[in-house]
Amino acid sequence: MHQRIGLILLIILAGCQSSTKKTKTQTDAEANYEIGLNHFKIGCTYINDNNYIEAIRYLNKAIEIEDHNYRYHHWLGLAYMLNGQFNEAVTSFKTAVELNPESSDSLNNLAIMAIDRGNYDEAYEYLKKVIKDKDYGQPQLAYFNLGVCLMNKNQAEQAIAAFEQAARFDAKFHRAFLYIAEIYSGQDNYKKALEYFLKAEAGFTNEVEVLFKIGYAYFRTRDYDNAKKYLTQVSILFPPQEIDRPTQEMLSIISEQYR
Repeated sequence: MHQRIGLILLIILAGCQSSTKKTKTQTDAEANYEIGLNHFKIGCTYINDNNYIEAIRYLNKAIEIEDHNYRYHHWLGLAYMLNGQFNEAVTSFKTAVELNPESSDSLNNLAIMAIDRGNYDEAYEYLKKVIKDKDYGQPQLAYFNLGVCLMNKNQAEQAIAAFEQAARFDAKFHRAFLYIAEIYSGQDNYKKALEYFLKAEAGFTNEVEVLFKIGYAYFRTRDYDNAKKYLTQVSILFPPQEIDRPTQEMLSIISEQYR
């Protein structure tokens, strides 16, 4: 099961219009640092505005002035990643890690792109480093990505454990519950799948595919009352044909049960 995972990290930057005019007491190095920092702030603001082309331009200008600053390379990688330029993003993130081996955000993003390319062993190595970083601010993302990696390596038990850990760090991380439910569904363990589908439901209000899966799981456990409730809801949301057809078939079978 190949899943693309999108990761968007946004920051709010104050004072983006920093003065770049050299004062009498500034050295050339200090003035250049301020110019580079100003370019960096503008680039990050463009990322927040979803203008990735301009973000790339300004972040490259910052790097021209201070090419040893790993943060500049990391955010350039993020801009490339969000713009769909994945080869350039990998290069930038790897440069950030070379400059700062503890750049966990860069390692996590490298893992995301490795997963997207199906390179699960490579992703696993990146994520091991991220998870070891006790100061990493978003451990739920690292464990979630680890779960996706392990799921694609057909290591179901370990994947479930990773998704559970992601949910421990963030109880509202509903996608982690959804993936656990998917694993149990793949094992035809619909009783356990239901447990996690219902935990995930709050994060996917009125999403037809999720409601269908809950209805199907109830149907497979022969809880026809609840199956009818969810499948009826699916049927009135104008689902695509590949969902509507089995929905109507199950509703027809349930109607037969009630005769």
